[in-house]
Amino acid sequence: MNNYIEVGKIVNTFGIKGELKITSDFEYKDKIFQKDFPIYIGEFKTKELVNTHRVHKGYDLTTFNGYTNINEVLKYKGEKIFIERNDLALADDEY
Repeated sequence: MNNYIEVGKIVNTFGIKGELKITSDFEYKDKIFQKDFPIYIGEFKTKELVNTHRVHKGYDLTTFNGYTNINEVLKYKGEKIFIERNDLALADDEY
């Protein structure tokens, strides 16, 4: 059983302070783009923790803990993002 859920893709960087532009149609974005929520990036599922999140022109702009410069996050451009199924806490009537 696959333990990861694909929630979006990093399409570009935004600005010079390490913000990433993410496209996502995931239904529960409000639950995953929270401070210190674990996100897994790319084929090797590199774990990063969400630092900030905001919406701009339909994109989710997100920073991760420990990254403050565009040059540090360029390696993630074009990668898919995932969450672990167990990290997503849903109510009994959600699936």
